Amino acid sequence: NLLHELIAMYMSQPKKRFIVGFAGPSGSGKSSTVEILRQLSLMAGLPFQIATVGIDAYTYSDNYLLSHYEDGVLLKDVKGRYDTYNVDKLEGDLTAFARGKKVTLPTYSRKTHTATENSTVLEEERVLLLVEGLWLFSDKNNWNTVYDTLDYSFFVPGHKEKVRDLT
Repeated sequence: NLLHELIAMYMSQPKKRFIVGFAGPSGSGKSSTVEILRQLSLMAGLPFQIATVGIDAYTYSDNYLLSHYEDGVLLKDVKGRYDTYNVDKLEGDLTAFARGKKVTLPTYSRKTHTATENSTVLEEERVLLLVEGLWLFSDKNNWNTVYDTLDYSFFVPGHKEKVRDLT
């Protein structure tokens, strides 16, 4: 039903590019949900593309994390916390996408825990972009600028006993 809801939402919009955010705690299924939706959309033969990007792809490089501290804590030791992401780059990519520009988005490997730049090229006119990540609804470290680029958002709840506070 979620795919049908997203299709209806996109088709009812005058915009040709639309951004939907999926936020929630670690382990809640955000990444799996958006990937399943993307795969189902490929089989549906839609008149537009569904693409995905996770905020983990905007994690600063390990070199950066190993050389920067916040409040006396090495950022590498808290990788995944709100201040270990290049929020300005993410906001810039989402803004350029929304304006119809060609964008190249990074991807994140859960195997190597590193980002690969320029992995996904979006130049099609009609695209529904699904963005997933832990910090999408946060107002810390300029995350509110990313939230402001979203046209719609979903919260994916997790199990309380499995949630780790990264603040």
